[in-house]
Amino acid sequence: MARLVKPSLKFEREYLAALKESKRERQVTRLTEPKGSFEDFVRTYKDMEKGKNLPKYYVPATKYWLVDGSHFLGWITVRHRLTARLRDFGGHIGYWIRPKYRNKGFGTLILKLGLQKAKQLGIKKILITCSPSNPASRKIIERNGGKFLDVRCARTHFNTKEVRFWIDLHERSLR
Repeated sequence: MARLVKPSLKFEREYLAALKESKRERQVTRLTEPKGSFEDFVRTYKDMEKGKNLPKYYVPATKYWLVDGSHFLGWITVRHRLTARLRDFGGHIGYWIRPKYRNKGFGTLILKLGLQKAKQLGIKKILITCSPSNPASRKIIERNGGKFLDVRCARTHFNTKEVRFWIDLHERSLR
């Protein structure tokens, strides 16, 4: 059964295999790709959760990995607060599913589980964004209670447009 776990050395091989499968995707950023040892990489996420050693423009955030047994399926980041920049692009949550596990319901599941984690952090209302050219992500957000807010030009990402949604965690039963 798929579940969320914090980043762990236990999944190093699977995680690195997932990165190789997805090299051409934008979601593979400097914070999802290990630069040094995998142990240091995992420690970076622990620091991020505590708000330590954050890169410029970043906020405290908790990273979770969706796993099923020994298989790494994807990741979700729950940002603890928003900045003006995150209101335009990114919101409270970002998620990614490994290519070979897409279109199997794991996107909907990872967001559902991530919303539970956000509620545990005391976040009452989630802002989440996706690209207008990603209808699969939009469906995932809407299946999890996302209410369309607007389409906004994200000043910080080369004027990329983002579709923004709100999810009210008090209106939803998150079981």
